Amino acid sequence: GIGGAGGCADGGCIPFVGSMDTVRVWNTPIIAEAVPVLADGPTYDGFPFAEHVVAEFTFDSGARATAGNLSLTVPETSYAALFATDIAEPFGDAAPFSEGGSLVLDATSPIWVRTSGGAAEGLSPEKFTFEAWIKADSANAATSTIAMLGDYGWGVMLTCYGPGDECCDVDVSGWEAGASTTNVLAFATDTTCDVYPHSTLAVALDTWTHIAVTVDSAAEEVAFYVDGVAAGGGTGNGAAAGDGGGGPL
Repeated sequence: GIGGAGGCADGGCIPFVGSMDTVRVWNTPIIAEAVPVLADGPTYDGFPFAEHVVAEFTFDSGARATAGNLSLTVPETSYAALFATDIAEPFGDAAPFSEGGSLVLDATSPIWVRTSGGAAEGLSPEKFTFEAWIKADSANAATSTIAMLGDYGWGVMLTCYGPGDECCDVDVSGWEAGASTTNVLAFATDTTCDVYPHSTLAVALDTWTHIAVTVDSAAEEVAFYVDGVAAGGGTGNGAAAGDGGGGPL
């Protein structure tokens, strides 16, 4: 799901608390030079990667998709969100962060969005980019789920490293000087947190922040971006996405 525990069979995915907007999946890794354009706003005339959008969720006037054969469901609420081409909205979120136009995930009643699409609908291509605007609440858990395809097909987490409740308990003494250990992004493909590729930059709490994760499963490479700035990455088995058991995003 987007923002929650959706398909995690072991119950280990902790819901995200805060707000999200303009969530997209692309079927190509957006190159570093183009990532800042993703954060700039809804003007995409001539953007060379526009044709690679698999799904875009703007959450304007309720949770809905403006691109892609997907529908969204929130516990106890369903939104008809499949748009035919003749009524599809233009690519790009016309009102990011507007009142009533963002997905709000409340700590007092955690919910998440689950789409009707998974790997079979193109949401886990061999190469892809996940991006979103997020505003993580200070009440957010030390580790939380920004998005998860099925049961650990691939996930984007906000997490921490070192001793601490809900943190990945690894030795960080050998990490690069200045590397953040809390509120960092991680790319999860199983429950073994010490192999997660993770960002070197932190996500500020209570602040709208643009995040992007590019994935090349064949090359086993992941790269992170925070507000358009390159924020490290990782390689190896943990950088290869799966199908999540056929479960949805």
